[in-house]
Amino acid sequence: TCVVSEVEPGQFELASVSFGARPVVVLRASLTDGRDLASRATNSILVNANSTHFVAQERPQLVVEATRLVAAAVRSGTPLPPCAQTPRHGRSGDRRASRRAECSR
Repeated sequence: TCVVSEVEPGQFELASVSFGARPVVVLRASLTDGRDLASRATNSILVNANSTHFVAQERPQLVVEATRLVAAAVRSGTPLPPCAQTPRHGRSGDRRASRRAECSR
């Protein structure tokens, strides 16, 4: 259970947040790093979304697939799958090959 008490603006230190073994999929926009956030969980996947900061608008299917991966891991009590087993990673025949998601663990 993740518990966050009410905090005044400017007092919350994101650097101290840890997700432990909770499944986390970080969808990284083109101009962001994301590695720091992904490293806060021992069960994470970092996805290069190949989009601007508006990932949900530009790549909605990627957001849906990331949500499904996390929900499946939570329901089954298992870790996230290896990147090669995720729906978007390395899919041959993808019409948008230049926009294919790149995944790392």
